Amino acid sequence: MADILDIRLREVLREDLGGTYGVGVGGSLSYRPDEEYRVTISFGSDPERAEELSTAVFEEIERLRAEGPDAETVDKVRETQRRTKETNLRENRYWLTQLAAFERAGRDLNEIPSYEAIEGWTAEQVRQAAIRYLRTDQYARFVLLPEQKVP
Repeated sequence: MADILDIRLREVLREDLGGTYGVGVGGSLSYRPDEEYRVTISFGSDPERAEELSTAVFEEIERLRAEGPDAETVDKVRETQRRTKETNLRENRYWLTQLAAFERAGRDLNEIPSYEAIEGWTAEQVRQAAIRYLRTDQYARFVLLPEQKVP
């Protein structure tokens, strides 16, 4: 879901509106001590355009919640995930992180090299995740402004 939203926001905020050079979308989930999640969306812009671009972010979130991702974006994310997986499988740090995470979650370690997670998700699952995790009734919004010098 985060990868889908990242692509869409980059297309809308940077390419369509010309309001930023880049957008970052990240998600995290923790199970201990409590199950919690966080989705972070960040971008830099002219302070005068912050409201306009924030509105576009919320519009894209609502579109994702209502319609889910389009096939082209799904294909882009799957291809990126495949390439990342191929690279990661050759890295020790990836294996250490995966072994620790799978062990903590009690998952079968034989699933680590599998591409099933990449090929198995659907656009509808992304839409359902957006409904669950992109809660527009619970968020914190921060706008960092340039320091004002006192004359």
